[in-house]
Amino acid sequence: MGTIHDMYKYQLRNIIPSLALIAMSSVIMSLARPFLSDSYSYVYMNWNLFLGIVPLFFAWLYQRNIGGKFTRILWFTAWILFLPNAPYMITDFIHIADIGPRSIHWYDGLMLFGYAWSGILVWIHTTAMMYTKFSSKLFVPIVALFTAIGLYLGRYIRFNSWDMILKPVDILNQISDTFTQPLDHEPFLLFTTVFWVFLMLIYVGHTNLHGISVAQQQKKES
Repeated sequence: MGTIHDMYKYQLRNIIPSLALIAMSSVIMSLARPFLSDSYSYVYMNWNLFLGIVPLFFAWLYQRNIGGKFTRILWFTAWILFLPNAPYMITDFIHIADIGPRSIHWYDGLMLFGYAWSGILVWIHTTAMMYTKFSSKLFVPIVALFTAIGLYLGRYIRFNSWDMILKPVDILNQISDTFTQPLDHEPFLLFTTVFWVFLMLIYVGHTNLHGISVAQQQKKES
């Protein structure tokens, strides 16, 4: 647990400038794209990026113990509801096949990779931040599963984070129907399973990598 806490401090110290550089590279590419294709097709990705970064703000509020017990429950709820927006940008790669011209598909792929990378970083780092408060080994698998389900609801059912507040009954009915009849909702099982495993693997891989970085940093400082 001490290692995770040290890693969290190390990550938080570096994530903001790192995230800003990666995110801004994609923002600049999206704004420059109309000069290459006379199309504003991917400008909406900047809104997706904003929604993907929002969980970092709520995780920070929770981690800093801002407010009383009820307020902290509110920060956690907001974090978990907005969290699927972070890796959601991975699924935007599907648009490459439909948006041209083909001559700049490489450009679009690189730009979308930057957006997706930003979202992955937010997901991993905010989950690590929250894990310092929830030491259960089930925390990350549960968060990853919730995120995978949220990704499915967003990509295929077209729900968003606000709908949990504006249309809670519709979402609960959809979730109930999807879980009771999963075979009628392709590709629910495959999609959620693959993303669930993927998110857990990248979390473990990234935290192990940063664990090594933390150890090296501490060795230099000692």
